[in-house]
Amino acid sequence: MVKHAVLALSLGAHAARAARMKMQETISTAGGFFEATGDDVVIFDGSCPFPSALKGRFTDEIMVGTGATACVFIAQDQTGHSVAVKVAKQASFMSMWQGECGQMQQIRLKSCWAGEDKHRLVQQYLPTCIELGIDGQYPWYVMHAAGRTGVEAAGGLFSMDDAKMVFSEMVAGIYALHGLEYSHNDLHGKNIVLDGTQLAVIDFGEIRPLAQAQRGPGLKRDANAIWTFGALLADCQCRGLACQADEKDDTLSCIQEKWNLDSNSTMALTKLMDASIANEQDQYVEGVFNSDLVQNSLPSFHNQYPWEGADGCESWDWTDGSHPQVWESTECLEVPHMVGKCPIGSFPGACYRTDSQPWMCWAPGQDFTNTFCQGQGFEGACKYADYGREIPEERLDSCEEMGECGLCVNAYVGCYVNDKHGIPPAQQCICAGHDVAESLSLLRHGCKTYRIGVPGDRAYDGVCKFTGAPPLPSPPKPVGPVVPEPIVPAPDTPVVPGPVVPPVVPPSPPPPSTAALESFTLHENNRCEGTAISFWSDGSITFYGDSFQDDLPGCAAMCSAHEECAGFMSKSNGLCSYWKSGPLGFRPHNGYNCYAK
Repeated sequence: MVKHAVLALSLGAHAARAARMKMQETISTAGGFFEATGDDVVIFDGSCPFPSALKGRFTDEIMVGTGATACVFIAQDQTGHSVAVKVAKQASFMSMWQGECGQMQQIRLKSCWAGEDKHRLVQQYLPTCIELGIDGQYPWYVMHAAGRTGVEAAGGLFSMDDAKMVFSEMVAGIYALHGLEYSHNDLHGKNIVLDGTQLAVIDFGEIRPLAQAQRGPGLKRDANAIWTFGALLADCQCRGLACQADEKDDTLSCIQEKWNLDSNSTMALTKLMDASIANEQDQYVEGVFNSDLVQNSLPSFHNQYPWEGADGCESWDWTDGSHPQVWESTECLEVPHMVGKCPIGSFPGACYRTDSQPWMCWAPGQDFTNTFCQGQGFEGACKYADYGREIPEERLDSCEEMGECGLCVNAYVGCYVNDKHGIPPAQQCICAGHDVAESLSLLRHGCKTYRIGVPGDRAYDGVCKFTGAPPLPSPPKPVGPVVPEPIVPAPDTPVVPGPVVPPVVPPSPPPPSTAALESFTLHENNRCEGTAISFWSDGSITFYGDSFQDDLPGCAAMCSAHEECAGFMSKSNGLCSYWKSGPLGFRPHNGYNCYAK
């Protein structure tokens, strides 16, 4: 008979590694559910021994899986709870596991901060990482073990009352995340597991903020799991892996009949299903959780998955700094040396450092925690609060009325800086037409992450719009009695006047150079097939396609001045500031000329 165990592992890429393991038992981890590999017997060869630090604290350890990089043990803690212990064969796993373990523990800590009700849901339905360490050269990682059966195999196993209880636990486990503003995003039938009627939600590898939750049909949307597996538990199974829009009426009517739903519970389920069909952002899980169906069927509270790291946390003082809110990320704009690292127009956040080294920029939709970033060798996680938010044109201040960017010609908007002290005149403003403003995301707060000057570590303060309005007059001096100026004794040393800030002038390119142009090879009627350069290696903006000196000698001089520029392309409209990095290719196209170094 094949034994089953479920491990509360966490976070991405475990599935690929575990799939290569030789498994003596069927185990389900936070990275997926893995079947025993035939009749194989795992032989203990000493390549990853059970950690000496855990001996005596955990007993009855049995190795159930081994692979090229790690092995897995099942053991018992001193209270009789089952745990899974993963032991690496390489010390390099330690930093990665620190991030994974920390991710899970942050969910637990955030539930403490959110209050007793939410903390109890997490304790009862979400297994977590207990601890990790290193034994000589072998990192190890202890997790709760959970149930034995995936919910996808639960159809027809339970009486009506037990089926309603399991459904209610599933809703409670999902709401345990949604109540903390997280979405799971991967609730297939083996990431919701059962030990009898005790349910657990596992696999937090795709967890995201609720505002970034997966949408669309299928089990990537959390609410669809409630609908799909609710129908299964009620013996109203849909035809596929997930219920579809055209099955809504039939499944809802079937659940109503089988479970004798009251009108409020029916309304809550209807709202959840309709929102899934309409692909709404709000999944309405909270309404189902608060329904009579769920509240009247939930078992009493039991701390199924205790973790000492959160003992007593419900009474912690979160305001004195002794228990930092580790799940919260920093505002990227407030991180020292953020300029030029991850532009706000392209990236929602990053794993950051406060030195001069590069950041790990997140792709749109990505969201990582402090401990994950720290596990990757960074100092923490930061987000841009204004990422993706466009500034309406009507809210832009007038450049002319502000007295900013006065020498820009035929520009649409400009990036300005308030304190111009120490900034060369040529770098005190970015003048941009419509196309450049769009490409640089200037109306989506892009100015705030673009570097002023090279070298330098300052960004522009904001964006203004050119309206043609006259500058605002200076405010009148208040009318009142004339008060004589006080007499101040002359200082012992002469007063040195402050520096005079020169007026803003357009950026100065290298002087146009016919000799520089002669050093390029012309590929007439050909496009340059290379990578467009939006920023020079020194962090300054290239003004790609909209240069302030768009003529062939000027473009040749600019490209020659930057080693990363392998060539540039000119168009029949006279513009030539289409900078390309190599290697260059050439594709025939009338009206385009490629100039290659």
